Amino acid sequence: MRFRKRSKIIFLGVALLLLVAAYLFIRSDFFIIKTADVQTEKIGCTDASQIKDSSKILGKHLVFLNETKIKNDIKTDFLCIKNVDIPREFPNKAKIIVSGREPAAVVVSYKDIEATSSADIEYISTPSARVKDTTSYLGEIEKELVKFR
Repeated sequence: MRFRKRSKIIFLGVALLLLVAAYLFIRSDFFIIKTADVQTEKIGCTDASQIKDSSKILGKHLVFLNETKIKNDIKTDFLCIKNVDIPREFPNKAKIIVSGREPAAVVVSYKDIEATSSADIEYISTPSARVKDTTSYLGEIEKELVKFR
């Protein structure tokens, strides 16, 4: 009888000690994210450093990381981003993998020149076009985003 009581007490003591040790280990600075690598695929509106700054992932706990909130924050900050994946690399690293959207169309408005495709062909194919600097032609073209109402 005494042996069973002692073994129960020892078992509970060891279990409690393991739980306290596990809690202290998880809550320690061992799992704080110190480095975050950003991999981008087809991103044209931003760069890796801006994505890392927007995620605010550095200094957060790896075990208790709220991936959904970070993904939503990145997607709302940069409209050109389609998918965000955050794989964890234990003990203190995270990776942010971002893939972008591909534009369905690019709207170009011409300033001070005729805006037809035949005018473009004529401008490019004339002998005087070969002599002209192409950067001046490109300087006349202004790209604009069209906002639908």
